[in-house]
Amino acid sequence: HFRAEAYWFLPYKTFLPSTNNTAYYSNAFSSSKFMTEGSFILNFKNASVGMFLNYYSAGSNRVNLGINIGYLLFNNKFLD
Repeated sequence: HFRAEAYWFLPYKTFLPSTNNTAYYSNAFSSSKFMTEGSFILNFKNASVGMFLNYYSAGSNRVNLGINIGYLLFNNKFLD
């Protein structure tokens, strides 16, 4: 199946660096960030394989591509 997600982060105030190596607050609601992600997942009987591509509006590397491999471990049930 295919999954699509989107997130928006709007902080009230953020920390900003000043010239004398101290921090100060920004104006209220002056910056926002967002992230979007699309994933394609294949589910098998005991495992799943997924591939994702996401974009983040901040940072040096804004686009990421990755692969997830998961294996389902079954434990005994609590009441058995």
